[in-house]
Amino acid sequence: MLEKYLKSILNKLPEVTWDRYSKGDGYICFFGWLDRKDQHKDYVEVTVWDDSDVSISTSSAKYSKEFSKRLGLDNHSDCLRVEDLFKSGVKCIKL
Repeated sequence: MLEKYLKSILNKLPEVTWDRYSKGDGYICFFGWLDRKDQHKDYVEVTVWDDSDVSISTSSAKYSKEFSKRLGLDNHSDCLRVEDLFKSGVKCIKL
């Protein structure tokens, strides 16, 4: 039953190729990738909590709002670049 439920959540995002997962006290977290036209990839992370709450994080500007909507989430926040927050002193990808 749990497997069926988890698959139903992940399958709402068919654009994502799922890669890894981790489990903690009261949650399971899935990690996947989205191909981009510029040969880079965007990450997607979906966490499912024991009480059936779901959260999502993604670096995809293209899919961020859409994925939140598909998962039935009312709130959304855009992913921001670390290089924009720290101009120096932190190793980060610069595009």
